[in-house]
Amino acid sequence: MDSEHHRSLQDVARLQALKLTGLMDSLPEASYDRFVRLASRLTGSPKAFLSLVDDRRQFLKATHGEENPARETPLSHSFCQYVASTGQPLAIEDARFHPTVKDNPAIQENEIIAYLGSPLLAQGKCIGSLCVTDKNPRRWGWADRQALNDLAACVNSEIELRTTNALSQGLAELLPAVVYLSDPTSGEILYRNETARDYDLTALSDRDTLELTHRDGSHHRFSHHTAPFGDGQLLGVATRLP
Repeated sequence: MDSEHHRSLQDVARLQALKLTGLMDSLPEASYDRFVRLASRLTGSPKAFLSLVDDRRQFLKATHGEENPARETPLSHSFCQYVASTGQPLAIEDARFHPTVKDNPAIQENEIIAYLGSPLLAQGKCIGSLCVTDKNPRRWGWADRQALNDLAACVNSEIELRTTNALSQGLAELLPAVVYLSDPTSGEILYRNETARDYDLTALSDRDTLELTHRDGSHHRFSHHTAPFGDGQLLGVATRLP
């Protein structure tokens, strides 16, 4: 592993961007599982992975085609680390003869001979790879590369939305106002900040002024505003009136 590659993996801004996604060591999620299934189907590859790479390991957020998939591997077994360090797609026809990965143990242990990976980005930093593999040598065509790049762009949008929502909720926790997210159809409260958790929100309505009951039994008046947010949700902010 050369020094430039090592420095890229250890870049503080890159690691911080990865941390802010909240994806490392997270549980499997259907949305990311769909991406790897699509990657496998569109490229005709038996295996596909969504890999996140820090400075010492890769975490497999989603896998397809593995009977008993590992959730993480050391960098010694990672091809995706080279996508993460360069921020560029990587196509390998036969890993046994590729100068960068020919000594990688995953060739024998995981039967990775052909590899195609596209960068995953967060805040402009490459945090991993959406990749497909084959146990046989393979020449990756333009259609394979384009399909994987397009899918990776979709994953990047999902990651950006997730990070934005996480940051928004983090900021909301610091606000003295009542902040909540709800389902506009059912009225179900999907999220409430710390201030909102002190109030009974069953009296919420679309009115500009609300009276909410505090957990101590007192009643307070609020100026109330709502707006569409995210994927069909409703964001509400209620500021206490004097």
